[in-house]
This record gives sequence, C-alpha cells and structure tokens, in this order.
Amino acid sequence: MSKNKVQKNAQSGKINLSMKRILKISLVALFCGMIIYFVVLPLIPFFLFWIQFKFAGIEVNTDITKYEEYIGQNAKDKFISKHSVDEAIFPKNITSDMNTLEYKMTYYDPWEEQFLSYLTVRYSEDRYKLEKERLQKLGIDEYKGFYCAENEPNNYDLRALEADYNGGFVYALTPEEQDNTVTYVEIIFAPYFLDLNVEEYIPKKYLLEGLDVSKNNEYRKAHLN
Repeated sequence: MSKNKVQKNAQSGKINLSMKRILKISLVALFCGMIIYFVVLPLIPFFLFWIQFKFAGIEVNTDITKYEEYIGQNAKDKFISKHSVDEAIFPKNITSDMNTLEYKMTYYDPWEEQFLSYLTVRYSEDRYKLEKERLQKLGIDEYKGFYCAENEPNNYDLRALEADYNGGFVYALTPEEQDNTVTYVEIIFAPYFLDLNVEEYIPKKYLLEGLDVSKNNEYRKAHLN
C-alpha cells in the first residue's frame, strides 16, 4: 500500500470519528434542550411560587402613630386597595381625644394579600354617641352564611358591617355592657381562605360566631364544587 493511500484512509477515519462525535454531542444537546423546555421551564413558575410562599414574611404593626399608613384613604402602597373591600367603618384617623386601648394590623402575602386588623377605642360620652350614629348610617350587610358566620360575637352588638362574599369582613362592635368603647375589625383576603390562623392575630372574642376562614372551610368547599 502506498504512503498516500495510507494517509487518505487515516484522514477518512478521523473524519468519520469527528462526525460521530459531533452527532453524539448534537443528540445530547437536543435531549438536554427538550428536558429544559418540557420539564424545567414549566416548573419555574411553581418554584417561584414556592420560594415566595416559603419566605413570605408576616408584617405586624402595633404602633398606633402609624395607623393611617395601613388603614383608610391615606394608606400607603399595598394597603390602599385591600381587594376593593370598603373599610370606611374604621375611623379615618386617630385623634388626640381618642383613647386607644388595642391596635394590631397584620399583613401577609404568600400567594394573595391578606389583611387582619383590630382597633379598640374608648370615646367620651359625646363622641361615643356621634360614633354610634355614624356607624348606624353605614348599616349592617347580610353576612350570615358567609364563611360559616352565624351571628355577632357573644356579649357584643354589631354596629356596622361590610361583608364581601369573596373578600371577607369589616365591622364594628360595642360590648353589651356599655363602656363607651368601640372595637373595629377587618378580615380581608382573596377567596376562599386565610393562610393565617385568624385567632392568633385577632382575639376570638371579636370574631363573628361560627366564622371559619381556614383552608378547609365549608364555604370554600361549596363554592369550588
């Protein structure tokens, strides 16, 4: 065999080996691309949701001087809309003649924004009368059956209530044994449940009798079936 023929055969072998290598690399790349496109990419939104849920922090404010940042028309950023639930039942602002006994605002956003707040104010005799009149004008929406709510809390009278069949409740209470106090409560969320345990953030005595906003509440089951 001549020297030139040997060289040609060697070159042909190298070319065949290179082509096989390129083909293998192409097939591997195609397979990896299909895995990424059909498996990895569809999972990215779920992964991002999981990250948001895992690391979403619960924001709690008990500083009454910051009240207007979280409640009412002057609220900041994410606290303005609150799923379009009207919170006019709450006082517009806190004035110097209002004796604030309790206040807590809780915000959580794992998937959808959730707002839990309560405020108890003791008024002077004159202011108390005016506040009751204001609340009476706002009225009490039909609420029984929404999220299994059956009645007003024990030992309290409802003075006003805003009920949203999806977004929750805003209401005002006065104790049956009058002491010039009014307690305002809001439980606002996207349908049909809270990720938070409402009793950990709002005293049970202020919750509507029978209220169930847990993940497995019967109201949610009825509306999703």
